[in-house]
Amino acid sequence: MRSFLTALMVLVLAVLAAGFLGRIHPAFDSIGHFRLHVLLVALGLAALAALAGARRIAAAGLVAALAAFISVAPYVLPLGNNPTAKASAGTGTPGVTLLQMNLLFNADLTAAMRTISDSNADIVTLQEVTPAHWETLAALNYPHRTRCETPRRVGDVAILSRLPFAAAPDVCIPQENFMARAVPFGDGTLNVVSQHLSWPWPHAQQRQVEIVAPTLNGLRAPTVIAGDFNAAPWSANLRAYARAAGTEPVGGIGTTWPTMLPGWLTRLAGLPIDNILVTPGLGVAAAILPPTASDHSPVLVNLTPTP
Repeated sequence: MRSFLTALMVLVLAVLAAGFLGRIHPAFDSIGHFRLHVLLVALGLAALAALAGARRIAAAGLVAALAAFISVAPYVLPLGNNPTAKASAGTGTPGVTLLQMNLLFNADLTAAMRTISDSNADIVTLQEVTPAHWETLAALNYPHRTRCETPRRVGDVAILSRLPFAAAPDVCIPQENFMARAVPFGDGTLNVVSQHLSWPWPHAQQRQVEIVAPTLNGLRAPTVIAGDFNAAPWSANLRAYARAAGTEPVGGIGTTWPTMLPGWLTRLAGLPIDNILVTPGLGVAAAILPPTASDHSPVLVNLTPTP
């Protein structure tokens, strides 16, 4: 039994370590998305090893799992903060609320429409928007609307806003499901991006990141990027994306996919792939809202300028 547990632990720890090598090859990055799941397996094996008297193996599994947990904890543990307050604490500075939603291309929009209305968000970033969705969304009180029509079967990216768009034209990269607009914010403007990345390796996610990187480099702060990244915030691909934009992933949101599991199981076995990236100098509070008919949970975020 000890030999079996030792071999199994070595295999699990090798997989865990491989997930940190995403910069070397995207295949490792694909493994890294499941870092939370692998470390939970390592903890389970450590418990079994301890019961079997294999203390060194148990200790190795425990130390490796805890070290890996440090890298994922800021993103998988929801902080439960309140993003609906439209003022920065202690400053009275008006904030902007943004609602991020993947609508799911074949989902009924009844619950999503209700969530958007109830959120009272100033800006809504959307993915998997079909032509039928776009017509339905016109009933909402968002006078400023823009959509980047893409050739992808799952639909387009779009931005709805109660704030007027800046005079600059849309930035739309159809093949990469990327759209950017600017809205008034504080004494200037805020760049708002809606992004839908493909799945990681062996799919085209890394190529997408490389293609949009020059556009991200050209965005001026402050910037908020919201979307379905199909990537965990600790992954090499998302880190490369964030660096190109001069942003950091917002922590404290928690796992957002898939919503078809019971809530507790989504929190334990799901993935935090609906992310918000912001430039330094923005006050941020974010939280998950109850799921709609989509397989992704909505994310509501409040952004405030800081001194």
